Amino acid sequence: MLSNPGSWGDVLRLTRSGALLIPNLKPEIATSYELGIDLGLWNNRLKFEGTYYKLENKNQIISTTLPSSSGFNSKNINAGLLSSRGIELALSGRPIAKENWSWDLGLNWHCNRTRIDELSEGVEFYTFWTDGRGGARTYVGEEIGDLYDSKLVTVEDQSSPYYGFPILNKNGSWQAVRINNSRNKIGNFNPDFTMGLQSSLRYKKWTMSIAADMRFGGKFMSQTYRYFESNLTTQRFLDQLINPKGMTGETLRNYLIDNNLVRVQGSRYPIVGGPGEEYGGYPVNVGGVTGNFGVFNPGVIAQYDDKGNITGYTENLGAEGTKYIAYSDNYPWDFMNAATFDASFIKLRELSFSYDLSGKWLKRLGIANGSLGVYTRNLILWTKAKVGIDPEMAFQPETGVGFKQGIERYNVTPWSMPIGFKVNVTF
Repeated sequence: MLSNPGSWGDVLRLTRSGALLIPNLKPEIATSYELGIDLGLWNNRLKFEGTYYKLENKNQIISTTLPSSSGFNSKNINAGLLSSRGIELALSGRPIAKENWSWDLGLNWHCNRTRIDELSEGVEFYTFWTDGRGGARTYVGEEIGDLYDSKLVTVEDQSSPYYGFPILNKNGSWQAVRINNSRNKIGNFNPDFTMGLQSSLRYKKWTMSIAADMRFGGKFMSQTYRYFESNLTTQRFLDQLINPKGMTGETLRNYLIDNNLVRVQGSRYPIVGGPGEEYGGYPVNVGGVTGNFGVFNPGVIAQYDDKGNITGYTENLGAEGTKYIAYSDNYPWDFMNAATFDASFIKLRELSFSYDLSGKWLKRLGIANGSLGVYTRNLILWTKAKVGIDPEMAFQPETGVGFKQGIERYNVTPWSMPIGFKVNVTF
């Protein structure tokens, strides 16, 4: 379908949408099931609510990318079948109920899983986003939110003394197998479960209320850290460097192996040396500039026969023949996992104090009741990752998609605790 985006001078222009329109799309069918329980004891001083639900979306219409050679960049397809299931639990009560004192307490818990059961014929997985090395995609039969990354090439022979060691290239750099060839899942951006806490304590006409949110499990990738660390500007990256502290040869080799400093551990890619003598940097020459800013990656370099089979390994552990690299050229860019963090957090979201203004003088003004209060938000944030990023900000806006979940870029703002006043009246 052609549209007129406006004329250019006296010339009429026509343009075509980049989305390929499919005439045989089927309507989406949603079917839901829900089972719940609601209990109240002691005149509802103790209440429990529980719900189990399942939702099936058949023929869900989603957008998928197309190669540019087709003349279009996307098309809508019927996704097949998506199923969601979850549990919601809520427990609330009033432990104290007296004339001058009362205390209300509530706790809720939620867990949800969504799976792609079917996709259209010939589609193996659905991609939510990609950054060139890894991304979020879901294969048929698996849960939405899975994160996939390039796979580090390592020694996979369990009988080898180098089992799990990185296999470096001839220059001493890490090697990667891209996600399309490795199917290397490193986590999921959805939480295992979430919780909420609400508490309200009243003394006569004064009331104090708090609200807290908790998330446990799930991961997010921070492009903020990825870009900053690749420019050598984060203390975290410097703290992860291994200082040889004058050790060389066999002594350094044994130190690295005995302390398990060769294998990649989570998001930590071992690097020995650093930017200058303070970090134990090695002398290297880059572009005619010589300085103690060299490093090496612990691992092994494979030896091959004429048929490409591995015949043995040469250690890259600090002895003679070790391949040194300039510190500035040695960030693990090929691996999204290097900047992927746990998304668990506990947040004290709001604290408020209020005073009940109800009285005869208020009724004379035609006001049934009212209150005056002060509140503040974002008092405390604890994160398991401890990288200075709020996991709730782990998203990126995307044109035509809404938001990409599980990936953060420059969503780092100063922590603020606003203070406000509230006046509530009921006529």
